[in-house]
Amino acid sequence: LRTVRAPTPDPLTGNVLAALSAAGAFRLRAVVVGSAAFQCYAPLLGVRIPASLSRTGDLDLGQFYSIALAVDDVIDADLLEVLRRADPRFEAVLAPTDTRKVMRYAIRVRNQEIFSLDVLTPLRGPNRPPLATLKALRGSAQLLRFLDYLLYREVSAVALHGPGIPINIPAPERYALHKLIVAQMRIETPASQAKRSKDLQQADSLIRILASDRPDDLEEAWRELRERGPSWRLKADRSVALLKEDTRSVLTDLTRKLNEEAGPRAVSYTHLTLPTNREV
Repeated sequence: LRTVRAPTPDPLTGNVLAALSAAGAFRLRAVVVGSAAFQCYAPLLGVRIPASLSRTGDLDLGQFYSIALAVDDVIDADLLEVLRRADPRFEAVLAPTDTRKVMRYAIRVRNQEIFSLDVLTPLRGPNRPPLATLKALRGSAQLLRFLDYLLYREVSAVALHGPGIPINIPAPERYALHKLIVAQMRIETPASQAKRSKDLQQADSLIRILASDRPDDLEEAWRELRERGPSWRLKADRSVALLKEDTRSVLTDLTRKLNEEAGPRAVSYTHLTLPTNREV
């Protein structure tokens, strides 16, 4: 797979994934999210995806809080110790509001952060303090809304590093559609807007592939997203307006089909005029 130029993690990301795998993180249903996961979709789906869309300088790891509590097992060492097996320069970045908890793990050179690991867990219900402790991973995690949709029904994959690292990643259809939500949560800074552009490009690339090769999976995931409520639909529709025309038509056609199946009592969203790029 490397010979035919399938996307591969950079050496540091690969070493971190190998250390997490050896410690048991993926056995305990931790899930790699973000561009490190996106790298795995090309061989998983049997397609070529531009390598530029999968470059990353950090790593995100997610786990359901309920799983972290329910599994009667933990990784073999403190998370910081596990990361230092990959690179001894890793340090814990403490939360400014609660120095008893770790906000992220990072490598810094001359006070500049060159690599980071963020541990994430879904936030549902009312707002709570921004950090939670994941017992199974022996560390803290940031609470994020909309993340439960991404982590549900994760799939097995292999990171193309060394002999191949077995990891868990989101189902490709959930990754693609979740990126539509994430893109609308970026703030108005140059760095955040660059990430937003990448979110939309990754979503566009996967949606076109899935519409051709796995249309039923895409439809089921789109149905679930839209049934989660008006906030989900609004964010998704604003991002859909920014996709390429052929990709946009895939999702608008699916929305129309879902509304027709729901019948006249369903609230219709197909009549809404999607915002233009300038308005967004």
